[in-house]
Formats: sequence, C-alpha cells, structure tokens
Amino acid sequence: MNNLQIESCEECVKVILEHIVKKSGHDPCSYAEEIVSALHNMGKDLRTELLHVKLERSIVSNK
Repeated sequence: MNNLQIESCEECVKVILEHIVKKSGHDPCSYAEEIVSALHNMGKDLRTELLHVKLERSIVSNK
C-alpha cells in the first residue's frame, strides 16, 4: 500500500468519468457508476490504511 496505489485509483476514476462525459449524449454504461464507486471505495480504504500506518509511526517515534 502506498501513494502510487491511491493515485492510480484516482486516475482510473478520472479516466472513467471523462469517458462518461464524452458519451454525454448517450446513456452512460450501466456499470460505469459501479466501477467508479468501487474504485473510489478502494482509494478511500487505501487512504484509511495509510492514515493508520502514519498514526502508528507517529506513536512509535514519540516513545
């Protein structure tokens, strides 16, 4: 788990959203929202995990 994974999730969401905007005249893919939501949740989980690691490091370094 690292910032690269978080950035990758965010970039994937951006690309999918851009694709949906390009297809704005058409109905977006029914699964596009599910994919974007899944990637967003994955990024959120990674950020939470990173926060816990930073918190643990802070606690350890202050002992």
